[in-house]
This record gives sequence, structure tokens and C-alpha cells, in this order.
Amino acid sequence: MKRLLLFLALLPALALQAQSDDFGLWTGIGFDKNINKQWTVGAGTDLRFEDNVSKVTRAGFDVGVTYKPFKFLRLGLGYAYMRDRVAGETAVNYSTDDTGASYQNGYNADPSFRRDKNRVYFQATGRYKLGRFTFSLRERLQYTHFQPAQYTRTKYRNCELTEDEALIYELTGEPVYTLTDNGTTRYFSQQPEAFNGGYYASETADRLKHSKHKLYLRSRLQAAYNIKGLPLEPYASFEVSNNLREGFALEKRRWTVGLDYTLQKRHTFGLAYIYSNGADDDNSGNLHAVQVSYTIKL
Repeated sequence: MKRLLLFLALLPALALQAQSDDFGLWTGIGFDKNINKQWTVGAGTDLRFEDNVSKVTRAGFDVGVTYKPFKFLRLGLGYAYMRDRVAGETAVNYSTDDTGASYQNGYNADPSFRRDKNRVYFQATGRYKLGRFTFSLRERLQYTHFQPAQYTRTKYRNCELTEDEALIYELTGEPVYTLTDNGTTRYFSQQPEAFNGGYYASETADRLKHSKHKLYLRSRLQAAYNIKGLPLEPYASFEVSNNLREGFALEKRRWTVGLDYTLQKRHTFGLAYIYSNGADDDNSGNLHAVQVSYTIKL
């Protein structure tokens, strides 16, 4: 037990060792209310910090209902609203010349922006107890609607001319700008701007991310252990996300190891380490995260 607690305490340091991956902190607060022995309602809110815990990448809430027709089976239906941060990115732009050949023509730079998502899900969880262990398999059908979002793109385009091209531009009345670079005169068709080691003409344009829809089946296998005489329950799980709109393609994996501490059978405090890789309707890339949560039973 002491080894498990020590491992959980060292999770942030372990995650930071993966320099090429992102590191985040996920926080959540929720409540559950038993209507009767079969029905339970719940709600919660969460806040996620990623980009090495430097930015808020998600703020949202969720509501749901759970129905337990049998002791070993739970069915759930829920809705979640999320406001996500989409990271900025830079992409090479390609153009086509008169011969039909493609060539690199500058860059497009998109800043980060916020985007709203609405999600509904249906899930079924089967549970099996073996001694003090509880094994569960959860299958979640998850539909996410991405709302439209506006952002501003900066376009950087090649504008350097040869000396002959510059002369033709001047003869036709087009403005030509010159720049002395290490004793060499360079010519540009527009006012150049330094970007990524080169000189380009730039302009900004409003862009629109259109709405889109994603449908996933998320399958999670989990094992938990109830420690005798202590209100502690360590657990570990493995989850995969399959894109149902892309031929059931496996797009993301998630590993979790955590510990729940329950006080007075009402207050549950959770601490977990999460590692995920791949891309789905939540995020993409490799992410290490520490999750801290609190749930109260009303």
C-alpha cells in the first residue's frame, strides 16, 4: 500500500520526464443522488489544464442518469457541454504553377481559439466481483457535435523576385521593395516580413471552422481492489476509442492508475495518473495527466 501511495505522489515528476509529450492537470467536482435502489442521477463540472499545465484547455459540465436493472449491470445516459481550446498551428502552403507542378508557397499560421462541443452518450457497464476485487467492462457509445467557430488566419506568401522580375515589375508600375542582406540586394513584390527564417508578404483573413460530428465507441476494462478495514480503493484501467464513422478505426488508447478515498460513505476523493495517445473527439497526441476529483453523495 505504501508503495502505491508513493507512486501516486511521484506521478507529476514521472510525467514531466517525457519531454516530447504534453502534461496536464484535470480537476472535477460532482454529486450523485440515489432516487431509489435502481435509479441514480448525477452532475458535475470539470476544468482541464494542459500544454504543460500552462493553459486552460477545457471547461465544462455534465449531467446524467444511471439505471441498474440487475446487480451486475448498470445503464447510463448523459449529456456534456465542453468549451475547448484548440491549439494554434502552422502549416506549409502549396500552390500550382502554369505547368501543373506543385511548389511551396509560404505558410498559414492559425492562432489558438475556443470551440464549443455538445456530447450525448449511452453506456452499459458490467461488473463482476471476485473476493475483494471488482472487474468491470464499460461500453460507451458517444456522439459529439462541434459547433462552428471563427478565427483569424495569417497567410505568409513568397514574394521574392529575381533582378529581372523586379525590373519587369517596375516597368509595369508595380511597387518593388529592396532589402540589403549580407551585402546582397534582394527584391520583393510586396513589403517583406520575416517568418521562419525567410521573407514573405503577409495578410490576415477571417476563417470559419464549420460544424462537424464524431461518433465513437469507447471500451474500458477496469480492475479495482477494496482494501479491508480502509476506505481506500486502488484501481487500474485500459480504454480504447474506435471511430464508428471511419470503419471502426482504433484511434486512441488510454491507461489509468488511481486511488479513491471515501469518507463517511458520502465524500469520495480521487487521485489518478492518466496516459493517452492517439486522437479522438477530445484531444490528440501523447498526454500525461494527473486527475484530482471530488464526488459527494446527496
